[in-house]
Amino acid sequence: MNFSFINKIFIIFFSVLIISCQDRQISFNEKKEINNFDHIIEQIETIDFSFNSKVKSKSIDYYSNGSVNINFAEKKIHKNKINNYQDKLKNNLTINVIFNKDNLYSINHRGEILKFDTINYKLIEKYQINFPIINKIPISFSLLDSDFIIGFKSGEVIRVNAIGEIIWSYNNNDLLSTPIKHHDSYLIILYPEDIVILSQVNGNVIFQMNYESNNIIQSTGGQIVNYFNLIYFILPNSEFHSIDTLFFEKHISSLDSIDIITSLNNLSDRIYIYKNFLVYLDNGNLLNTYDIISDEFILSNNNINYNSYFIYNNAFITKNENSIKFFNIKNANLFSKIDVEKILKKQAKIIYVNVLDNKLHLFMDNGELLILSKDFKILEKINLKINKINKIYNYQDKMFFSTLSGHTYIF
Repeated sequence: MNFSFINKIFIIFFSVLIISCQDRQISFNEKKEINNFDHIIEQIETIDFSFNSKVKSKSIDYYSNGSVNINFAEKKIHKNKINNYQDKLKNNLTINVIFNKDNLYSINHRGEILKFDTINYKLIEKYQINFPIINKIPISFSLLDSDFIIGFKSGEVIRVNAIGEIIWSYNNNDLLSTPIKHHDSYLIILYPEDIVILSQVNGNVIFQMNYESNNIIQSTGGQIVNYFNLIYFILPNSEFHSIDTLFFEKHISSLDSIDIITSLNNLSDRIYIYKNFLVYLDNGNLLNTYDIISDEFILSNNNINYNSYFIYNNAFITKNENSIKFFNIKNANLFSKIDVEKILKKQAKIIYVNVLDNKLHLFMDNGELLILSKDFKILEKINLKINKINKIYNYQDKMFFSTLSGHTYIF
């Protein structure tokens, strides 16, 4: 057999292989019908300017969000700064700051509870937790009555009092990367392939279910939202499921049939609840909206391009280099569009949206703030002089700006 004949065989083989791969790619793309079209101007609905989240006074977690009344246009507005993580966040999640009575609490990167006063915001005390934890990097810090629920990267979850004394502990012997959610009298915990529900009182396991898969485990963690007794979640292994905490069993609905673009890596997927509507943002840009009550999708695979976004009530708000757009989550119609090319820095990303004094406040990660009227007129642009913001949250009439440097600013 000469070399010419061998070469011909190889050429034929690789040609068939390439054609086969192309066919597989085409069939995969054809599986998902993506809607790309010019968005219709919304004529019927308007953006819901109400604030629907509530915070229980005795329970504050990563997901808590309460109404506030702060005038950022006031020239002498005062902000306080604390070094609550005492290190750069790097790839770690934001650790909440918690007000409890007359003091302010957080936990640093070494797993030590920090206590600050609320007059000059100075560090008063640092409490060691006397518990044999393998990896004391905190993932979750929340308030329950006068105690703290702390979740560590090593998988341990503990309840301690204000000075770090252990009340109970739980360990799943798996990595933890998702903040713990308080729900009724339970704690909802997502491990890479498990959902675990613990009793807040004694840490006993009430419910546990495994969702083993070959998907990529996300170091950024999973996601949790709830609609009354229904818990919807994306595990760090990208598995999307829902359970009913009334019966502690899998919740079966049309949502199970959602055709996500790929289940191997859902790093860019997001879930969000507004009233009875669940938004599933697939692959970072495909908007799906599901009506929980009617058990049907009212919007599927609508492609929206952006550099950053935030969902506020019924509005999907996106920012590109030159504009900010406001879409209706129910039909992807456009509420409005504003030109910000000469107003905001091109690289600025939307990090948070809230309504204060009946005005829409758009916060950017570089500290820029736009205040809009109900008819989307720009009223003011303010520089809060805070850089590298990675999370904004509010409760007890205070707003907290967490930064990648490990500091938190409090208004």
